[in-house]
Amino acid sequence: MFNGEPYYQFYNTLNGSMEAVSQLINISVQPQESFIPYHLHNYIELTTPLMGQCTVEVNQQKITLNPGDVILIGNQTVHRVENINQQTVVVNIEIRPGAFNINELENIRNQHGISTMLFSYLTDDTFGQHSYTLFCSNQDQIITSIVDDIVNEYYEPSVLSSQVIRLDLLEFFIRLIRLMAQHPEHVKKDEERSGKFDLTAALLYIEQNYADITLKDMAAHFGFNPNYLSGMLKERTKVTFIKLVKLQRVNVAAQYLMYTDLPIDHIATRVGYENASYFYKIFRQIMGESPKEYRCQAQKK
Repeated sequence: MFNGEPYYQFYNTLNGSMEAVSQLINISVQPQESFIPYHLHNYIELTTPLMGQCTVEVNQQKITLNPGDVILIGNQTVHRVENINQQTVVVNIEIRPGAFNINELENIRNQHGISTMLFSYLTDDTFGQHSYTLFCSNQDQIITSIVDDIVNEYYEPSVLSSQVIRLDLLEFFIRLIRLMAQHPEHVKKDEERSGKFDLTAALLYIEQNYADITLKDMAAHFGFNPNYLSGMLKERTKVTFIKLVKLQRVNVAAQYLMYTDLPIDHIATRVGYENASYFYKIFRQIMGESPKEYRCQAQKK
């Protein structure tokens, strides 16, 4: 029971003939003027209205979505969308484990440190269970148009439609990542986790303080024991605190190499490495080439 009502396991997507669909990425349109019971999935789900508003009930909270807003509902999270009228169109995008390969998702994660949270949702079946993340884009037209294209490719398939849908979703994720980075106040995590470890806030802190960050200072900032913070970061991202800092420093350094003419030693100092030789070593470990080689390749593009 949930809120005094039964809830159901919706583990399969059915087509018009009531046959199970086996695709790793499925799209469904919310039935209009129909009752949807509380339910959960064994995969993550993105819900967004294309027209009108909808109200999602999740973890005893009611959340109103406008066009451009997206709620990411974690695996095994009980929820439902309240009855919608005929002027409202709500799309659900189901993403099952294995929908994307690790190389594709690693590329997303390396774009921005905070994207590790989204990466974990997509690669770890246990991450995000019983929780959600809400992205309020203020009716971002590009995000809405991407969803439109995904729906069109799904319901009117043509040559390479499945590949187009995958690429659309990757762009969709990257734009959500940028939204999180530029407007962290537009991202809301499950309130029942308040007072506990907040991965979004932790990753933002690393992004903002990467040059001189220490585990001790970060733990003090959030009121945690350093060992607890280190353990939670590793548990939730599968990456150590030190690796997260290295990734952020190298990502920033790569931007300097690509878009400025700053000497490499100066870039090393800016991102937190006083020892340039050590910076060269870390950069090569993560990027697979030296800073000089990376700059040369970037300038050719």
